[in-house]
Amino acid sequence: MLKKFIPLIVFVLFCACGPTFQVKPRQEVAFSQMNHKISNNIIEMQAKLLSEDQIIETFDANLLLAGIIPIQVTITNQTQQSIVFMEKDFSVIDSQGQSITNLNAKDALERLFDYYKIRAYNPYSYEKMQANFLTHSLSLALMPNESRSGLLYFKPEKANSTKGLKLKLTRKKIFIESLILKLSD
Repeated sequence: MLKKFIPLIVFVLFCACGPTFQVKPRQEVAFSQMNHKISNNIIEMQAKLLSEDQIIETFDANLLLAGIIPIQVTITNQTQQSIVFMEKDFSVIDSQGQSITNLNAKDALERLFDYYKIRAYNPYSYEKMQANFLTHSLSLALMPNESRSGLLYFKPEKANSTKGLKLKLTRKKIFIESLILKLSD
């Protein structure tokens, strides 16, 4: 009786061995490829929305369908002091003027797993995939005259277009006015 289930058990064990998503190692985006830029005397910020093809190539999953908007951001500290930003300092404003919630990388990954209804996975493969996913995130601490590049993730409350989005950076301790960068036409 047990012999009938051996092939099924072997199949299930092998299915759990592979990684869930093949998240590619991080690659830097050249400044010339960043199509939107804004600066003041403290920081320079460049950003671009990733295309659906770039998202699928990088993450082996469609983050947009999962309700995650990834934005490639490069920040340059133009001062002689260290600056530390927080995720809540960044927000996205849609074409209707509504603010879109910021997601940290771990929450974005969990949302991706929920969307694809992934419940069982190999812990080692998950940790490796999570580490690769986290390397794509923007590091928010900048030393004097340093540039950092990475992804920020946002979660729209309802399905909406990526048209007319604006990235907003507000840090009252550092500068008085918010920097607002138009991401799409």
